[in-house]
Amino acid sequence: MKFVLYLALSALLMSATSAFSQDIVWQHLYGDPEWAYESVSAICPTHDGSLLAVGPAGIDYGYSDCVGLLKFSPDGDSLWRKRICGTTAYRPYGAASTYDGGFIIAGFTGDVTSQSHLFYMKTDQNGNKLWEKTYDTGEQYSRVIGVEETADSGFIITGHVGQFPSADIGNSSVLIIRTDSLGAGGASWNEPEWAKTFDINSNDYNRSYCVRQTADGGYVVAGSTGDLSGLDMFLLRLNAIGDSLWCNVYEDVSSGSVGWSVAEHADGGFLMVGWIGSGSYHLGPRAVRTDATGSELNSWKLTVGSLYSVRSDSDGGFITTGDDIVIRLDDIGDTTWCCRYEPPDTSIDLREIIQVGSGEYILAGDENPHNGVNDDYVYLARIQPWGTYICGDADASSSVDIDDVVYLIAYIFSGGPAPEPLQSGDADCSGGVDIDDVVYLIAYIFSGGFAPCDIDGDGWPDC
Repeated sequence: MKFVLYLALSALLMSATSAFSQDIVWQHLYGDPEWAYESVSAICPTHDGSLLAVGPAGIDYGYSDCVGLLKFSPDGDSLWRKRICGTTAYRPYGAASTYDGGFIIAGFTGDVTSQSHLFYMKTDQNGNKLWEKTYDTGEQYSRVIGVEETADSGFIITGHVGQFPSADIGNSSVLIIRTDSLGAGGASWNEPEWAKTFDINSNDYNRSYCVRQTADGGYVVAGSTGDLSGLDMFLLRLNAIGDSLWCNVYEDVSSGSVGWSVAEHADGGFLMVGWIGSGSYHLGPRAVRTDATGSELNSWKLTVGSLYSVRSDSDGGFITTGDDIVIRLDDIGDTTWCCRYEPPDTSIDLREIIQVGSGEYILAGDENPHNGVNDDYVYLARIQPWGTYICGDADASSSVDIDDVVYLIAYIFSGGPAPEPLQSGDADCSGGVDIDDVVYLIAYIFSGGFAPCDIDGDGWPDC
């Protein structure tokens, strides 16, 4: 198994420039053979320096019975595992650490394609449930996707509500719920401090997937809006009491797009990530960088994969992940490097990323073996990108040109110096450096052949 690091000076260069050079500090699979399905929806740091992974778990494949919790150390050691089960199917999506060392978990109960109801529950530091709340929205279905603890130890929760005949097509509104630290704050033990719904641009279909508290005490919400003809990303900015300050829609006229996660930058602007397409049609990642008023500063999209999580990182940029990729962005939203994960005989669907230490990241997702057996396992890894090089750049000149061809010929036939690192000369992903790499580079430089390491021409490295 390997991570491929894909270097780009900007997103527009991503299909022509590649490199791979990074360490997997550790990687582990966690699963119970008695359970057919264990997944990750969210990870969060704990007060003692460990981490918690949260997601659905079920005995029958594709049907979540319980909330699964896995606490693990920064070194990948499992500290404890818990399952919280009830009389109905739990589908947890969001989780966050709380001020007292416990955790808040939110999602919905019921089936994805039928009636469902939102829930949010609080656990102690050992994963024992302390309380569980629901909120009657008056709609036929309600779903929570994102939750975060606020600066005053309350909670901000987001999702969507709607009416049948179809929970997945139309007739839905953005839902935002604000509670105190006990999941209430209103007139009764089960009533939130406030709850509000929003219909973006009077559209029929409005869904939110992520909410973050902003530096000024307000909130920013990411999601998608539209109708049966297509969807588009939106950002909704709220003040501390849930009043709308502004809402911007970022259209993709070709295929539509979904905004799944958002992070605030120190300059007050935002980076939103998601994917091109609508519903289950994920046609490629999309990212939009805005200023503090939601005006678009930069955006890009690719043709493979989706993005599910974005965080600000310690050096002023952003880190994002989804499917089998990890992308590092600078402060204006341009790509600086990208890792692609390609394990043999299985696939990894990455769902969350969080920074630990300087320049290291914890990844969380699901492992799906290609063995005809419906077994999903929790996948966790710690990575440390430590440098980049350009695939095909044998002479380390920061470009791929005829000089690299001459350099490889001298190395192969005349005892010249080896490429540094050696993998930079393996343009055709054969696992070695030989005359075939020379032929490959000549075709790329002079005949419009595929970029080095991108042997199938899909814009992503294959070795």
